[in-house]
Amino acid sequence: MRVTPRSNNNYAEMELYGILFHVRPFNGNVQFKEKLTRIRKRERIKDISAMTDEMVTEAMAGTVLVGWEGGDEPYSEEEAANTLLEDGNFREIVSKFSQDVTNFLADDYEDEVKKRLKLRSGNSNMEKT
Repeated sequence: MRVTPRSNNNYAEMELYGILFHVRPFNGNVQFKEKLTRIRKRERIKDISAMTDEMVTEAMAGTVLVGWEGGDEPYSEEEAANTLLEDGNFREIVSKFSQDVTNFLADDYEDEVKKRLKLRSGNSNMEKT
């Protein structure tokens, strides 16, 4: 699997089975939360723990799994929902990928962290003298 962060589009590209999947993070995904709320209201579910895998999967399509390049079928929300529902292993891969924050870091994030750490270590050395 190859991962390419795309912070400017708020998704990362995950290559799997020769197909490039566009995946957004679960964390802070307002569209996912809003769609899940709409499904809960439609199904008249008050307790989120009563939601089925099918309902959560429906909410993932178009909010977490937001596109793909390659494959036999062009991307659509309906096709994404069907694919996620039909293949539990794939749904689990997408789910775990979308929960890993490191998949969504900006390309220059590593350099920024190194710079901050270097500044901090420089400041702590100055304080000791």
